[in-house]
Amino acid sequence: MPEFLKTKGKDGWPDIENDGSGFCFEILRWNGDKYKVDRYENNGKTCSLH
Repeated sequence: MPEFLKTKGKDGWPDIENDGSGFCFEILRWNGDKYKVDRYENNGKTCSLH
């Protein structure tokens, strides 16, 4: 389930947390053309899928 975050990408578009299974979720950021994976987070803290 996607959740809009307070952090922003290009032109002020909100980052999106793409919730799924597990504990480390991808954060998508607008780059002016499309949303791409920017980082991974869990409860606002950076995490890794590895």
